[in-house]
Amino acid sequence: MEARRLMRQGVDPARHRDDAKRRAAEEAANTFEKIAREWYVNKVPTWSERTSRNMIQRLEGDIFPDIGSRPINELKHRDIIITLRKIEERGAAEIAHRLDIDI
Repeated sequence: MEARRLMRQGVDPARHRDDAKRRAAEEAANTFEKIAREWYVNKVPTWSERTSRNMIQRLEGDIFPDIGSRPINELKHRDIIITLRKIEERGAAEIAHRLDIDI
């Protein structure tokens, strides 16, 4: 029935399906981790070796496990805040503060 409805609207159902699959794959490929790693690579030249090492360790240890695999367009501000609150709760408020500013 959906295919018939699309055809009545002048839309090729197979192309519509293929376009939807392509969009879904693109969205899934743009995860928070992927975008954050691209950001990190762009920032590394401006940082000291120590800052670079600390930032990737913080991202990999504290941020990516919680939200790294999520599509970037699905993340809300509250998702970031929840992740930062977990870091604060373990007694690492300074790290949470630095991640909040840097990201």
